[in-house]
Amino acid sequence: MLDKKSRIYSDRPVLIMAGQLLGWDKGPALIPFCQTWSEYRRLFAQIMGTRSKIDSFNELFTDETHTFLRNVLETPNSWLDHSRRYAGALVLQVAFGYKAKEKDDHLVELVDEAMDNFSETTASNAFMVDVFPSMQYIPAWFPGAEWKRKSIKYQKTLQEMLEVPFLWVKQQMAAGTASNCFVSRQLEAKSLTAEEETTIKWAAAGIYSGGADTTVAHIECFFLAMTLHVESQKKAQAEMESVLGVGVLPTLADRGRLPYFEALFTEVYRCYTLAPTGLPHVCTQDDIHDGYFIPKGSIIFSNVWQFLHDPKTYSNPDKFSPERFLETPGHPKEKDPKDYVFGFGRRSCPGMHFADASMWILLASLVAGFDIRPPVKDGKPILPSGKFADGSIRPFQSTEAAPAPLFTPDRITPVDQKTFNENYGGSLICCQVMLVLYGLAVLQTYMYFMKYAKDSIAMKALVFFVWSMATVHAFFVCHTVYHYSILTYTRPLWIIDGEWSVYAATSVGVVLCFCIQTFFGRMLFLLTKGKLRWFITPVLAALVLGQVAFGIYLSYRMFSIWSLVNIHEMVYDAMVPLFVIRVASDTLTSVALCYVLFDSRTSFGKSRELIKTLIIYAMERFVLTTLVVLVQTIILVARPESIWAMVIEFVTAQLYTNSFLATLNSRNHLRGIGANGDSKYITSSNGGLRSNIDTRPGVQVMNINGNNRPFDVKYANGVRIGTETLVMTDMGDKQSV
Repeated sequence: MLDKKSRIYSDRPVLIMAGQLLGWDKGPALIPFCQTWSEYRRLFAQIMGTRSKIDSFNELFTDETHTFLRNVLETPNSWLDHSRRYAGALVLQVAFGYKAKEKDDHLVELVDEAMDNFSETTASNAFMVDVFPSMQYIPAWFPGAEWKRKSIKYQKTLQEMLEVPFLWVKQQMAAGTASNCFVSRQLEAKSLTAEEETTIKWAAAGIYSGGADTTVAHIECFFLAMTLHVESQKKAQAEMESVLGVGVLPTLADRGRLPYFEALFTEVYRCYTLAPTGLPHVCTQDDIHDGYFIPKGSIIFSNVWQFLHDPKTYSNPDKFSPERFLETPGHPKEKDPKDYVFGFGRRSCPGMHFADASMWILLASLVAGFDIRPPVKDGKPILPSGKFADGSIRPFQSTEAAPAPLFTPDRITPVDQKTFNENYGGSLICCQVMLVLYGLAVLQTYMYFMKYAKDSIAMKALVFFVWSMATVHAFFVCHTVYHYSILTYTRPLWIIDGEWSVYAATSVGVVLCFCIQTFFGRMLFLLTKGKLRWFITPVLAALVLGQVAFGIYLSYRMFSIWSLVNIHEMVYDAMVPLFVIRVASDTLTSVALCYVLFDSRTSFGKSRELIKTLIIYAMERFVLTTLVVLVQTIILVARPESIWAMVIEFVTAQLYTNSFLATLNSRNHLRGIGANGDSKYITSSNGGLRSNIDTRPGVQVMNINGNNRPFDVKYANGVRIGTETLVMTDMGDKQSV
């Protein structure tokens, strides 16, 4: 009747207390079936009318869910306050672009108060003025007119709820700092009349007033259900760990993969009816339905509770049984209660998809992260009474006076305790190793500027840049340690939300690795020639550019997801490719340098000894970084839920820095090796090494820049050295073999 004949059953009755005295009859919930009501529906459809539009809110749902979980973890006794904050924060963000405070937010409290008033004043026959409308003219000072004084107070709360956030958006727009939200889009679209502005104001109020109270009530009922039906809770947790893995919070994309939790979520809708009679409808013309004559003006109440407990529709309806919504052979799924709980016909809730999605991700994450248990007194659990409050929307009441929290969330997964301990301890170890390596980098930087003051300005600038980036990297890592070891000590919040410095340190590390590998790539380019140069250089350049691309993508994904719990989402599309390319680049550079040096051997013993030393140096520079990145990749593939690979990245960045600085600082040592012994090598005038080569016409020496220049004819111990080319590397103004 209410669905198929919604054209004549979509009006609302006149409610004196809630409608005329408070003013709710101007809002979407109680306004008569008219053109303004149609405009409200049109505005709602623009922002949340379809499931596809809800996808744009996924990031908002995730962020606020993580805030809720963190708050529950810190103060489980206040779980109801956190639920109210979650519901209010979501709709305030959508309607006004307002980011609610994590605690004691004035607008969230204002919405809660206004919606409590709405629920109280729309309950059937709650106030005599709804039965005897003429009582509305009784003055507030009249003895016994407490309801009138209450209506004045409630009206002020409603007006404040309407005006304060709306004016806040206007102020933000005037300052040019307004967020993209429902109100700002409507105000920017065109110049509005006073009537149109009022419509938008009430539509915005409808968004957050319509969603806040029902969401909170459903969360309360879910807590009640999980406390009374522990076995169902355990089954849902086991399903999540089996499907998603230990340490992974679900997302809306996982909804189709969790059939048991979906059934559990649906059964809470059915078993614990929030609005047992809904809001009343009014018939706008005479009608005959199923043999009953229904005169115009009749008030229709829908007995939603009976619909959801009808034994003709639901088997054993008084039993809490999620299995009724699981399709098995010989047992089809029973009717979806969402066909009833969100209203009927044209008066159905326009934000049903938004509310359903926001509650699903919150409650799924709650089950994944916590055990919901009753308090224990004298060794016995104190179960809640299950009584419900009065009002058109009914959250349940607890009559227990026990000081313990009604529900004790003490199951610290999404990362179980063992995994958490491993990750936390491993992270501290890696951070300490990183700080030791940074100290070595500072020492090597000081040694460089003391010993190689004659290097070119470009080389000095590169060294200073690398040291600066390493310092910034170390600062970010120190901030990470401070955040997780000091600010949140004994509180495993990082399994829920990430800290900005974690991602910033990783991004800086990517930049460091790119700069240093580019330096070694240029060295390789200058040391090679001919076909070898044009074979190795493009391949190495492609690998380095690939690191840049995946590094930028990884940074973007990390700052987009903003959750260590969901790091596994970027393992195979960002992290593994980056590390594999890095291993390939290091390996190619090391092998190519060794080959070039080996190919440069001469017939002189001292020359061969020096080349051997250079090969060992080249291998030492790359073997350690290659092995570390290889281990990092293996850990990442073997345990994608672990953050070991990410914290090892802290060490990797400083290893590359030390590799670069050690290469520069080893030049004097290598020159010393070449200068000692049988005068086959002498030190050049600019500090490099030069062979005592007979450089008669045709004998040339090639420096790192590829410039060939003749040497004078020289003899070593009276023996003329034959025609050959000596490859020299130029580190700034210095030259070395």
